[in-house]
Amino acid sequence: MSIVTIDGKEFETDNMSEEQTNQLRSINFADQEIVRLEMLLAVARTARNAYANVLAGLLESAEDS
Repeated sequence: MSIVTIDGKEFETDNMSEEQTNQLRSINFADQEIVRLEMLLAVARTARNAYANVLAGLLESAEDS
C-alpha cells in the first residue's frame, strides 16, 4: 500500500483506477524529466561560463599585444 499526497490530500495508490495510475505515472515521468533537464542546463551553464572565461583571457591577451 503506497500513499501519494496531491494538493495536500492523501490517496492510496492501490485504490486508484487505471486512468488515475497512468496520470500518476505521467506526473512521475515529468518530474524525472524536469530533474534531468535541470542537470543538463547546469552542465550547459558551466560550459558557457568556461567559454566566457577563456574568451575574456584571449581578449585581455590581445590587448596586451
